Amino acid sequence: MKGRRRFTTVSLQIAMLVVILGVWELLTRTGVIKPFLLAPPSAIGRQIIAWATSGVLWPAMGETLYVLLIGYLVGVVGGVVIGMLTGRIPFFRYYFDVFIVFLNSLPRLVLIPFFIILFGFGHAPGIIVTALIVIFIVALNTRVAVDEFGVDFVQNARVLGATPIQLLTSVYLPGVALSIVSSARLSIGLGFQAAVVAQFFGSPAGLGFLIAQGQQSYNSTQIYAGIAVTSILAYLMDLLLGQAGKRAGRWLPANA
Repeated sequence: MKGRRRFTTVSLQIAMLVVILGVWELLTRTGVIKPFLLAPPSAIGRQIIAWATSGVLWPAMGETLYVLLIGYLVGVVGGVVIGMLTGRIPFFRYYFDVFIVFLNSLPRLVLIPFFIILFGFGHAPGIIVTALIVIFIVALNTRVAVDEFGVDFVQNARVLGATPIQLLTSVYLPGVALSIVSSARLSIGLGFQAAVVAQFFGSPAGLGFLIAQGQQSYNSTQIYAGIAVTSILAYLMDLLLGQAGKRAGRWLPANA
């Protein structure tokens, strides 16, 4: 029954996608929408295939994934550390929480030109902006999860003689693992945006660079092809993190 429902859902999703692409193709081919403004899906697909067969696509994807993964990992690890500190230690909450909220409200993407001036063209601006996008999302969600974590588990662990390190590694981290993975999954799309936008403004390679080339030559097909590849990669990353979230759910205590 579950497999049949899953098959039906996937089939409906594919059918909806086919209908959307078909209408899109029809509107551009009949001139209702000018292809100069919105390239038809067939042209976008041919552009992606041309990139793949000519060897342009794979290095560009590698550059973007390199920037994304480093910035993303730094952001997730930093976010977990900050969330744990502000959730568990009053000193950090009282004195640093206001700065975390303030920095989280900043539009980090507008800082990309500043980082380009500071660090030059290359990987650094994209990595820094990606990390800044991810770190505060993970930190705030981790702190909330720590706040809401069951007190009984902590007290029982202390009665059994658990040290602070054991509390952290064997009680808190497994207990908030699902929240950490959920916030990491929430931030992957934003991290992709940051990496691609940084490459759009100041990188000689990557998917953002391909999109920038299309913008400079007024080639909407290349612009939308770069966006399509970025969206597909982000979707695949989201699927992987979704599976990680299901595994993390098994770590949660029964009454958490």
